[in-house]
Amino acid sequence: MERSSEGGILYETVAPLIEGLGFAIVELVGKQVKRTFHVNLVIHRSEGVDIADCTKVYKTVFPRLEVALDAPDLHLEVSSPGVYRRIKDAREFAIFGGSKVKLLTSDDPDWLTGVIVGTSDDTLEIDVDGSRRTVGFREIKKAQLDYP
Repeated sequence: MERSSEGGILYETVAPLIEGLGFAIVELVGKQVKRTFHVNLVIHRSEGVDIADCTKVYKTVFPRLEVALDAPDLHLEVSSPGVYRRIKDAREFAIFGGSKVKLLTSDDPDWLTGVIVGTSDDTLEIDVDGSRRTVGFREIKKAQLDYP
């Protein structure tokens, strides 16, 4: 399985196309299953992602992937992150800036809910009921988007 990040062939192939359409790549995973190469692509933008957006990205990315991967049997799935997506890494906090999020930290047994204000290399800043709080990424045990 190839979980693609910056620098992988999947990422290098699709990132310029997706960013050119105004979206960010949240997750990009490719894996070979028998003779079919499966690619799962999760996209985001602050205004939201609907089915028409997923269709537009699919139609733009699919032919490029077929050529770049030399994959005669390719399966591509394009989706939005979903309203309660589990945030998997620090990079995603920057992508979801301005979104409501729930955090479970190592120093508090209760969920902390707030809006992502910003990120640095090792911390997250959230607005919790009008006051800003900084949380280290190492302190976060679980995080997910929290639909308003």
